[in-house]
Amino acid sequence: MSITYDLKDPAYFDESDMREELDRVFDLCHGCRLCWDLCPSFASMFELIDAKTDGIDVRLPPEDQDRIVDECYQCKLCFVKCPYVPPHEWELDFPRLMMRALVARTGGKAKSLGAKFLAATDAAGKAATSTSSVANASLTPNGLVRKAMGKVLGVAPERRLHPYAKQRFTTWWKKGGSEEPVRPFEPGERTTPATSSARPSFLEPTEDELAAARPGGGPEDASSTRPSFLEPTEDELAAGAARPTPGAVERSDEARDGQGDEGPSPHGTREVPRNVT
Repeated sequence: MSITYDLKDPAYFDESDMREELDRVFDLCHGCRLCWDLCPSFASMFELIDAKTDGIDVRLPPEDQDRIVDECYQCKLCFVKCPYVPPHEWELDFPRLMMRALVARTGGKAKSLGAKFLAATDAAGKAATSTSSVANASLTPNGLVRKAMGKVLGVAPERRLHPYAKQRFTTWWKKGGSEEPVRPFEPGERTTPATSSARPSFLEPTEDELAAARPGGGPEDASSTRPSFLEPTEDELAAGAARPTPGAVERSDEARDGQGDEGPSPHGTREVPRNVT
């Protein structure tokens, strides 16, 4: 068994070695279950382990392992949540193990037309963007094109796919997106106001947002106002007006202390600072 995620390591493509590593990782995940509410891979893993093993020897047959691998969609939330990721001695990296399993099962080569098509994201993106109106119309769930894609490529026809943009990001960037006034902060530099040219334009507040931030839509700068949820309510203002302030109570007490049977003290009263908690 090898804990490797290096494509240059011959053991990376060894299917039997990979399945032993799956057994090790599934055993660790079974004992932890911190990721029980994440992607379908973990729900299936725990369901299969509970149904088909005694909880001690949790080795699963290859078809069950493959189901768990296929249900991983590489969101990588488990890596953020897992307490055993490198540099922990157990070196658990679930997302990269799932990628290794996909590669080791096929020897590093796509065995179906659908897998080859879905892997060629750059080629598919270029072709679909150049004909975005036609491509987007063909992506309608359960349409004729989608049903054909389901039979040829294995993509579920009812699955909603994201539409293609008419302009690629790289094209937009070359046409002017690179001229956005963005620069890195210098060491020790303080952050600048929202109106500074150091921020890209899409981070600037809109006129509606500025107007909403002003009390009554007045001309005041939004940065000088407080959000409405921080303002005291009428009941709080009334309660605050009826309650004497700590300073007033102290001065009243000291005034009484300075007066005796002989009248006010010739030295007057002196306010003594007190800690008010």
